[in-house]
Amino acid sequence: MGNTLTLLKQKKTIQQLPSSSTLLHNSASKQQHQESEALAREAAHLAVSKKASDVTIMNLIGLADMADYFVVCTADSDKHAKAITDFILDELRELGEKPCHVEGLDNANWILLDYFNVIVHIFLKDARQFYNLERVWGDAPITAIEDKHANYPEVQPSVS
Repeated sequence: MGNTLTLLKQKKTIQQLPSSSTLLHNSASKQQHQESEALAREAAHLAVSKKASDVTIMNLIGLADMADYFVVCTADSDKHAKAITDFILDELRELGEKPCHVEGLDNANWILLDYFNVIVHIFLKDARQFYNLERVWGDAPITAIEDKHANYPEVQPSVS
């Protein structure tokens, strides 16, 4: 009886341990999420550097299968939206990242850059308010990305 009880305890312990394939999957998944987050942050900072406003990163991990992150930003005009888009495409291409799909360049009201695990949304103000992705994906943690240079006070010339 004592041996059976010991064997049952050992079996239960073994069953509770994750398999090596589960550990490998979790490790690969964690690395993928880290790479996705780095790509999302890079795209967001590129948008900020082209004067996009209200730049946010939405973490969709565990909420959606389509992507790990959304980067959402607002452009002032269709020309501004296209400039932001071109800059992100060019700079990320330099880093070896190519989108699998680009949509919305014709009217520039809502441009979408799909990088598999990261989707960049470049909206005009009215379209962003209408589609309101932050409300649609209300459970997603949101990180606002700010322009570090936007809040610098203007330098006043010294009067001598």
